[in-house]
Amino acid sequence: MGGLSAALGLSRAGWRVSVLEKWPQVVGTGAALGLWPDAQSALERLGLGDELRRTAVPYEHGEIRTSEGRRLTPLPVSRIRRTTGRFVLLLSRTSLMNMLLGAVTRHGVTVETDVRITDPQQLATEHDVVVGADGLRSAVRRAYFGDATAPRDAQFTAWRGSVETETNWYGETWGKGQIFGITPMEPGRTNWYAAVRHESPRDDAGLALQHLLALYEGWPAPIEEVLSSSKPEALLQHQVFDLTPPLPSYVRGNAVLVGDAAHAMTPSLGQGACQAVIDGVALAGALAQGDDVAAALRAYDDERRRPTQRLVVGSARASRIGLAEQWLGLRSAVLRMSAPVAR
Repeated sequence: MGGLSAALGLSRAGWRVSVLEKWPQVVGTGAALGLWPDAQSALERLGLGDELRRTAVPYEHGEIRTSEGRRLTPLPVSRIRRTTGRFVLLLSRTSLMNMLLGAVTRHGVTVETDVRITDPQQLATEHDVVVGADGLRSAVRRAYFGDATAPRDAQFTAWRGSVETETNWYGETWGKGQIFGITPMEPGRTNWYAAVRHESPRDDAGLALQHLLALYEGWPAPIEEVLSSSKPEALLQHQVFDLTPPLPSYVRGNAVLVGDAAHAMTPSLGQGACQAVIDGVALAGALAQGDDVAAALRAYDDERRRPTQRLVVGSARASRIGLAEQWLGLRSAVLRMSAPVAR
């Protein structure tokens, strides 16, 4: 998403852009994404605001509760609406990828698929700018920045899926080392996700769903119903990593990193996709200001590195709190006290 956002923004600014994709086709896998207001603004700068609003649904309310069903605090979605004038918007990852890919294609960007790049550094001699948007295990990052910054195991596994129905409850349920979240996704569809500390993905998706049903047995409705309605073929499961230590710069020569390649974070704050899109638009905006590429890349780094690295730290902290295995009573008390602020 960061790469396509950068490609679209640069093309609109008059750059000649090529997208090099290692997979046979550009696909958007995953369940729902929450786009915060700043990410919505970034997509509007790409001319995609109307299409986004036609596709996405607002996240109007949600709460955090315990695995026994006790309400702890509302999620801050209502506060975001009051302070920014916008709801967080939810849509499927596939919908967002298709939206970006369609716009990139309409603007004449060359998209080459099934490309294997053996020497990312050679790209720098053939192009004015090389944008590394190749994710957590970025080959571009390794080639230009070395191995000092690398994926770190966050010590939990995440499962994601969706069901062809809507529910009457949205939010997160927290237990001992476990979280289960339910959000809107698209009209008639509901997104869900589960995170469990010290677990690993299962080789068989059907057995993974059975395992989740056992792990969340007795948790409040509609968790068991949602899991029972899920299809194994649509299940996604990933061991979660973030990127550490933080890079001293997102720029090396005429190579620059965006998205997870620069600042992969745990999903606990729901900011990974948002920040990738914002990166791409910010990079395009900087490079559109003039012919001094080095100055534009420095401006992008100055704008994006510190805020995204703070989010990496914040997301890791939120993961530790949400998946805590001790001091659960204290955690609940703190969340209850935060309820007036969350509203």
